[in-house]
Amino acid sequence: YGNNGTLTLGPVITNDVPSRYFSTRSVSFDGVDDYVTFGTPSNLNNLTDKTLSVWVKLSSTPSVNYRLFDKSDAVGANGLKLYIDSNLKIVAVTASFSTTDPTTTTSNTLSLNTWTLVTAIFNSSTLKWSISINGIEASYSSQVAGVGTAPNDSANALGLGAAIAANTRYFNGLIDDVRIYNRVLPAAAIRDPESKAPPGSPPSPGPQTPP
Repeated sequence: YGNNGTLTLGPVITNDVPSRYFSTRSVSFDGVDDYVTFGTPSNLNNLTDKTLSVWVKLSSTPSVNYRLFDKSDAVGANGLKLYIDSNLKIVAVTASFSTTDPTTTTSNTLSLNTWTLVTAIFNSSTLKWSISINGIEASYSSQVAGVGTAPNDSANALGLGAAIAANTRYFNGLIDDVRIYNRVLPAAAIRDPESKAPPGSPPSPGPQTPP
């Protein structure tokens, strides 16, 4: 979409990156008050099918959870949340469906101080979230399909690294190469860890040898 985020309350640009082909900088969050906001542009509101992609490098285990993406309101309702819980599992949920919220929790856990590609996909046909880690679909401890009507999230800003409307759940670590698609990416477009490429990108040409 080409939306630009605004660094708020102190995220720092670093040279620690997961990819030598697709990135040269990452953003460091202190787990205290840092976040990035994308506002409420119309092209990020009320997406039906969606793919969220982000490289993360955790510095610590959250006491409750660390938000990656959040488009919920001040009480955590009416929007999507993608986060890492206190067991280092990944959770994707769309809060405030009219009957049952679609919620998926991985059995897999993330490692600290290790770059990991996290991809979450919401399919409006199944009303389910699926989650991939380093390009491979995770196993799930729970995967609940949504029931009813999706919430209207147009009043809620999209945040990265915090639940920004509630001023909480601040991420501690590094984030890089944030991508949002308004479609369900096929499995072939979700990169494996060796490629170090984000979902939807062309294949890496590999290391180049000077003439």
